[in-house]
Amino acid sequence: MYCQSQTETHMTDRTQTRRRLLLSMGAATTVGLAGCSDGDDETTMDDAMTDAGPEPTETDSGMTESDPDMTASDPGEGRLRVAHMSPNAPNVDIYLNGEAVLEDVPFGAVSQYLSVPAQDHTVTITPAGSPDTEVFSGSVTVAAETDYTVAATGEVGDDADEPFAPLVLEDDTSEVGDDEARLRVVHASPDAPAVDVTAAGGDVVLFDGVSFGGSGYTTVGAGEYTVEIRGDTDENDGDVAADFDVTLEGGETYTAFAAGYLTPDDEPAMTPFDLLVTTPSGRGAAPEPEPGDGQLRVAHMSPNAPNVDVYLNDEVALEDVPFGAVSQYLSVPATEHTVTITPTGSPDTEVFNGSVTVAADTAYTVAATGEVGDDADEPFAPLLLEDDTSDVADDEARLTVVHASPDAPAVDVTAGDGDVVLFDGVPFGAGGTTTVDAGEYTVEIRGDTDGNDGDIAAEFDVTLEGGQSYTAFAGGYLTPDDEPAATPFNLLVTTPSGRGAAPEPAPAEGRLRVAHLSPNAPNVDVYLNGDVALGDVPFGAVSTYLSVPAQEHDVTITPAGSPDTEVFSGAVTVAEDTDYTVAATGEIGEDADEPFAPLVLEDDNSDVADDEARLRVVHASPDAPAVDVTAAGGDVVLFDGVPFGGSGYTTVGAGDYTVEIRGDTDTNDGDVAADFDVSLDGGTVYTAFAAGYLTPDDEPADTPFDLLVAQDNSM
Repeated sequence: MYCQSQTETHMTDRTQTRRRLLLSMGAATTVGLAGCSDGDDETTMDDAMTDAGPEPTETDSGMTESDPDMTASDPGEGRLRVAHMSPNAPNVDIYLNGEAVLEDVPFGAVSQYLSVPAQDHTVTITPAGSPDTEVFSGSVTVAAETDYTVAATGEVGDDADEPFAPLVLEDDTSEVGDDEARLRVVHASPDAPAVDVTAAGGDVVLFDGVSFGGSGYTTVGAGEYTVEIRGDTDENDGDVAADFDVTLEGGETYTAFAAGYLTPDDEPAMTPFDLLVTTPSGRGAAPEPEPGDGQLRVAHMSPNAPNVDVYLNDEVALEDVPFGAVSQYLSVPATEHTVTITPTGSPDTEVFNGSVTVAADTAYTVAATGEVGDDADEPFAPLLLEDDTSDVADDEARLTVVHASPDAPAVDVTAGDGDVVLFDGVPFGAGGTTTVDAGEYTVEIRGDTDGNDGDIAAEFDVTLEGGQSYTAFAGGYLTPDDEPAATPFNLLVTTPSGRGAAPEPAPAEGRLRVAHLSPNAPNVDVYLNGDVALGDVPFGAVSTYLSVPAQEHDVTITPAGSPDTEVFSGAVTVAEDTDYTVAATGEIGEDADEPFAPLVLEDDNSDVADDEARLRVVHASPDAPAVDVTAAGGDVVLFDGVPFGGSGYTTVGAGDYTVEIRGDTDTNDGDVAADFDVSLDGGTVYTAFAAGYLTPDDEPADTPFDLLVAQDNSM
């Protein structure tokens, strides 16, 4: 067992300089203390102190009245009190000569004085309720008519900054003038350096250069003070580590223990630094520290999850949060919180339940990421991010990027066509923060490569304002067609004030046009999903392209002005970024050579060289056999053996052509049924519909055969 003694240092030789009261520290009185320290118990301190002894009778000066019958051989009495100032020690029991005198003493408590014989006493300290576990046992010598404080200071445990040991202080409880107060400060903070103690913004120096275990008295005018604890400097003008408002009443003596931890986050107990002031009548436990507040916000970044409700400690905090939304910050106590996420309106269906620890003065984002369901690329889980919301220079912006796209590989994030690398090799669930100049950027999301020059998967224009912090979530699916939800990849940017839902993706579109090529049908109306798309369309007309959602559409054709007489109704599927022609072909009526039916053609409107033209021929003549299509007197075969309803593309040099429609033969030299002069411009796409009747006199309508040429890529 390690044995040691403690010497009280106190303040003498008061002088006044520049309105300052400066006391020098000196060794004056030695109080004998021999003992041994042991044990490293470390628990949370709570409960109140119990005074196990009778209350002493005090005079106005705080001294106990002596017994008038005391004999000359009686050693007399002194007084002893105990202060618990060890910030990581549990509540303690105090034994005097083997008898419990104080029980369950919490940190910060100072007992009343106990009257004890003026002699050596054995003082033993144990954790409350553990009489066999001594953390200290040693002797304290008490002189007659003298008051003492035994302060348990330092830390328990092997890694203590200052080892646990009682500090024995001789107390001055003599009378004080009615307009003055006596103040003693005791340095009992194990992680604090030597300190200066000042008041009045540093104009009044109460104590100079007090190190751990040091103490001293001064007398000041009664009144209210803001006591400042500063790092020790020659001029007593160090930074204020903490300040405390103190009222000192006239005629009273005070002891102020500077105790607890200056930096509790770095120490073995969350016992914050405090100035614990007591009079001779004692004081209770140190006040429970205010937990402080942190900030918490929620981001919904799970691309296949429904809208969600978020519960904090079983109370609804946010409701009906859609994908892409980021809430404003909520102020919450700095403690552990239970976060529960459920589908909106389904409180009994938890998709997540877990703990989030919030520190004081710290901002966090809880981002719901990953996917719900058994086949998830990345399982659904909240991602806890600690946010940097500190000040940013007016000409700069802070940008945090978070990878929240479950089907995307690790990515590089660049700007300026790759010249500026913002983030390198960010995997799913990770992020990073950088500071950039305020301004406009095109942010590029690239596959991760060593040179940060991978293919650009997506890019986004972003404006970053000066003095602002941004978080950009790379969310959604890179390939939504292959995933469980059609949630496209996006860069969802938010500030500390939050953001709404992800914008609804612009619906994918294709284009659709209609051609009326039924030679015996009247003018027609065309309906798309029950709505009139084209009205009173005559034979031979080809409409301009209509942009329509890329999906299945119901197409209905009726005689113009007769909506209840359907000549056709069926489904047409339109793909994204694809052009289609719906050609009404065949004949109406029971004796039709070819029954009336729409012919759906997928159009090729891709670029053509400036000196070439793309030509498609569509056979839409119901009384014509299969045909060959030639030019230049048969020397150029454009199409071979095209049956009714058939079509095909070819590319030819731009120029003027005589197009010949011939009966189909093996050598493409059949009789010319009809020929047509056609001019084909360079860089242009054409469709030529061979329509009408070859022999109108024998057919139900006098609609002669014709080559109806439409220019496709100008529509």
